[in-house]
Amino acid sequence: MKVVRPCVIINKMEVELKLLFAEEELHKFLQGKFFLDHCCDGEGETLRLVSTYYDSPERRLRRGGVAYRVRSTEFPDGHVEYESTTKRTIRKEGGLAEREEINEPQMDGRPRFADVEPLFATKVTRVVRMLRYEGALFEMAVDKGWLEAANGRTESIDEVEFELKEGTAGDLENLRRALARVAVFREESKSKYARGLALLGEV
Repeated sequence: MKVVRPCVIINKMEVELKLLFAEEELHKFLQGKFFLDHCCDGEGETLRLVSTYYDSPERRLRRGGVAYRVRSTEFPDGHVEYESTTKRTIRKEGGLAEREEINEPQMDGRPRFADVEPLFATKVTRVVRMLRYEGALFEMAVDKGWLEAANGRTESIDEVEFELKEGTAGDLENLRRALARVAVFREESKSKYARGLALLGEV
């Protein structure tokens, strides 16, 4: 697979918990004592994200266990940044997942692989808040939008992600248990990538 010359690459381990809230339950949580006590960023930030997932016609990336996307992020001041990401799942348990993630800033939204085709795209408005719990730092992302597959099928996105920013995977487990004591939700075991493949009929 021919690769366009890369820029600066950032390699990290993504550890996150994905949850589904009913609208009224999410409102209760955001107004409740736990969230207000542990939120540490004031009003937070609202972003507009468009992420397009790619693979070769032979699905070589998927066969290798890799998900690849290019994302545009529009910030509140109107400026847009682009980034390509490859992910490989290391562990999954319910809504909790650990993935190896490689992020590469880009000048535009073109994929760095030259022989890939778009599979599906997610278009979401993301409200980002930061939480500090028992010494660990988490990014809470409330995503609302749509998943659009290349075959024309669509599906809504309405989920909440808690991503570990400082701490250990055990800290995210602790947060998971704390949330279960104060909020009503379901864990979402399917990633956006898995849901997109399902829309394409490829799982």
